[in-house]
Amino acid sequence: MDETQQVEDRLEDQIRWYSRKSRSNKNWYQRLRAVEIRAAASIPFLARDLMVFPGAFRTSPPFGLLIFPYSSAGRQLPYLS
Repeated sequence: MDETQQVEDRLEDQIRWYSRKSRSNKNWYQRLRAVEIRAAASIPFLARDLMVFPGAFRTSPPFGLLIFPYSSAGRQLPYLS
């Protein structure tokens, strides 16, 4: 193998690695975004249940607390790297 072929092989390998990593990160981002949206959408229903079932008070606040870190981290990650 000559030097140019080695450089091309290494470059192609790095491009493949970057593509796999990019695809993986995009999938994680979309999954976390879906969880965030579902959790946010469930809060009104949980709040309604608070009036009907007093024991539901233990489930509603944790959902609200889970949404904040996911949404804020998801919006900050592009600026951190």
